[in-house]
This record gives sequence, structure tokens and C-alpha cells, in this order.
Amino acid sequence: MSRIFTRGMRYLTGILTDIGIYVAIFIVNKIVFCFFLVCSILLTSLHLLKVKKMNEEDKKYRKQREKTNSLIVELVRGIRDIKMLNAKESFVEEIDENIDNLTYSQFALRNAEIDYNCIIDVTYDLCEILLILLFIVFLSHNYLSVASALVLYNYRSRVLSNLMKNVGDLLEEIKGFNLSCDRVFSILNNSEFKKEIFGKEHIEKIKGNFEFKDVHFGYNNNEVLKGMSFKVDTNETVAFVGKSGAGKTTIFSLLCKLYNIKSGNIFLDGKDINTLDESSIRNNITIISQNPYIFNMSIRDNFKLVKKNVSDKEISEACKLACLADFIKTLPDGYDTVVGEGGVTLSGG
Repeated sequence: MSRIFTRGMRYLTGILTDIGIYVAIFIVNKIVFCFFLVCSILLTSLHLLKVKKMNEEDKKYRKQREKTNSLIVELVRGIRDIKMLNAKESFVEEIDENIDNLTYSQFALRNAEIDYNCIIDVTYDLCEILLILLFIVFLSHNYLSVASALVLYNYRSRVLSNLMKNVGDLLEEIKGFNLSCDRVFSILNNSEFKKEIFGKEHIEKIKGNFEFKDVHFGYNNNEVLKGMSFKVDTNETVAFVGKSGAGKTTIFSLLCKLYNIKSGNIFLDGKDINTLDESSIRNNITIISQNPYIFNMSIRDNFKLVKKNVSDKEISEACKLACLADFIKTLPDGYDTVVGEGGVTLSGG
């Protein structure tokens, strides 16, 4: 978005300069001005057709590139499972096919650029030849002086190629600017990504009474919870059992207010969670997910992401509770061991 104020202004300045040259040409000779104008319109039209075609091919190329890169990343991450399943050949064939498609997409992109560049260059050369022939006719009939002909001929590159290029580049910058604005303001204006909204009431430490009362919730048009009601009292242990997709994880996501319910109420210690602030909810509820994400940093630094001023004693006690303390002692750097992205250096257990 910021680039349009530098590049865009430069292109705009160039266009204004070229328009000034057109005015000068109009004053010197109106017929030559009309010739330049027709040639400029023709070349600019060809350039805009090129930009349109390039954009179409570029979208196909980027989509195929993302697909190929994604497949290669999945291959690297799952290489052990692929080897154990003896599925190397099928994966290699799939990658080869995607790389071929990526290569063909890149060829199509470059061929479109070469074809249009060839047409534009030939058209420009033809315009220049016609301009020279026009000057010969004018000079032989004394419609134009030699000095004026030389001035107009020297202006040919500015009015034929420069104007075309500056207009095309400016339109590209404006197109990119509009695209960036749409993406940025869709977030700022909450039109695409809804902003989390919390209440103002604060509870330092909740007792642990949870209640769902006639809660309705769904993802898009698929309703997962239909009028769910239940109550869990302090120090009570409850298990939620159900098939995959029944809404078990959804219940806890709603409890932490990761999503807004469609209708009904959720209460913590008798207070509607919509009236509570963020820290009241998320500082008092901990969810250990089925597949926790471990960041590519040391064990100690992973703890500090949750609590910046966490002490070594707190880390040690937490690891003892999780039955990890003895295992961490076997690591080369103990709590300072870097565990890798997603805990790649650790076993699943």
C-alpha cells in the first residue's frame, strides 16, 4: 500500500511529462500529433492485453506452485511414515507430476510474455518506420522543417514507449494497491475476520462452576450443538464421550470463548461469559489439546510464552506434575534443549 506513494507518483509524473510533450507536438504539427496519438493508443492497448494475459497465467502458476510446495513439505514431514508404508514410489510419482505441471505453468507464463513482447516490439518498429516515411513526405513537400522533424523524431520514444509503459505500470500499481486495501481493511473493519469481543467484569480466580443453558452453535451452516444444557459443579469430574465430530472439542472452545455461540448462555460461577473480560476466562481455564503445538525454541522458553516471569521452580513443578522431569534430565541441555518446530525432536509420548 505504501509503495503507490513512491512508484505511483513516479509513474504519474512520467505520464504528465508525456502529456506535456504531446501538447508540444500538437503545437508543432497537428498531423504528426494525430499519428503519435493513434500509435500510442494501439501500443497501450497491446500492453494492457499483455498485462491481463500475464495476470491470468500468473494466478495459475502461483496456485500450482503452492500446491507443489505444500506436497513437498508434507513429504519431508512424513518421510518416516512414507518409508514404513513403502509408499516412496507413489509419492515420487505424485511430486514429479506436480513439478511437471508447475514447469508447464511457468512456460505458459513466460511464453505469454514473450509473445506479447514480440507483438509490441514489431508494432513499435512499424510505427517508427511509418513515422520516418511520414517525415520524408512532409520534408519533400515543405510541410515540415528539418529542425522540427528532428525534434519530433527525438520525441518518438517518449510518446510511443514511455507513455505506454507508464500508463501500464501505474494501472498495475493501482490494481495492487486496491487488492492490498481490500485485504487490510477486511481485517480492520471486521468484515471478513470478526474481532473478539469481551466484557468488562473481572474475576481473579474462578471457583469452577460451569453451565451451558440451551446453547446453539455451528460452523457455517452446519449446526453442531443443538440446545445443549448441562452443569458441572466445583471439584466435580466429568467425561464427555462421543464420536468424532459430535462436538466435544467445540464445547471447550466455547468455554474459552474462542467462538461466539448462536444462541443460549454459558456461565462461569454464575456469570455469563459475555460479561467477563479476557483474563477472567483464559487465565482461569487450561485446556490440554490432543495435539499440542510446541514452538521451535527451548523447553524453558516454551514455558515463558505462557508466563513471561515464570520461575525455574514453577517450571520444575509443572514438569513433575506432567511426569516430564526425569525425561528432561536426560536431554543434552536439560530445560534449555531446543525441541524443534512442533516438538519434532521429541517422541510422540
